[in-house]
Amino acid sequence: ALRKSWPAEMDLSRKRKKDVGKSSQSDPKGRKRNKPVRREKPDMEDMFDEEDEEGGDQEDVYFTTHDILRIRNTIFVMLKNFLRLLSKFPMKEKPQCVVHCLQIFIELTRIEPAIGQMHFTESSNVSRMRSIPELAYHGLKMLCLPMHGEGDQTVRRVFHRILNVILMMGGEEGSTPTVLAISQQVVNAKHHAVRFVSCIVEEMKDRALPILRILLQHICTKVVDKQEYRMHASQALVKLLQKLPSPEYASFIDWLYKYSQNTKIAYRAF
Repeated sequence: ALRKSWPAEMDLSRKRKKDVGKSSQSDPKGRKRNKPVRREKPDMEDMFDEEDEEGGDQEDVYFTTHDILRIRNTIFVMLKNFLRLLSKFPMKEKPQCVVHCLQIFIELTRIEPAIGQMHFTESSNVSRMRSIPELAYHGLKMLCLPMHGEGDQTVRRVFHRILNVILMMGGEEGSTPTVLAISQQVVNAKHHAVRFVSCIVEEMKDRALPILRILLQHICTKVVDKQEYRMHASQALVKLLQKLPSPEYASFIDWLYKYSQNTKIAYRAF
């Protein structure tokens, strides 16, 4: 719902349709109802109303710069408060909650451009963070802590879902991913995702290597068969390969060589 309501690339001219009561309706006494006064600043819940395409007169309502700023600031404050709760209350016994939070955090990593250089250290102060993506990555890292899950299962889920950010793809959960138009914001989101994965690998060391290998293989096999997307995927692959020790690096290069010898043209083109 959030992604549907948020203007793509901060397009302030996005509009929606809102139903207006019919002036022909009358009350039980036969008197016509007064036409409702249109509010210049709609309530927050009105901004997220479902579009109703059935019957009735309709008028165009635009998201103003002020509306978008209010929504963004509300998300920002709410996310900060949630991260403070996440640092104190474990969710190890609620795996479905962890998965749901993970999905939301992944979406928020690219909802707006990040401000300045993001740092993915545990000592990062939530109060000093200035963008929603920075808070979202901090939340992803917190979910990887032992207090929220056993073993490396959460890290596997994070890497699995962050794959689409690296490949510059989008789409609803459970649906077929769609290609995003390459823009500076999308490319920057990819760079941040690669840096985040690198940070997790550096902290987990050997435990993260099998998960990283799977991510690297998926980058090779799931990248869109278009030159520009393959170029960006190759750049991400090269940066993440630097995190592999020599034996694992050699093993992956051997796999990549065999993969490139596949008879399918798309495999050989990577």
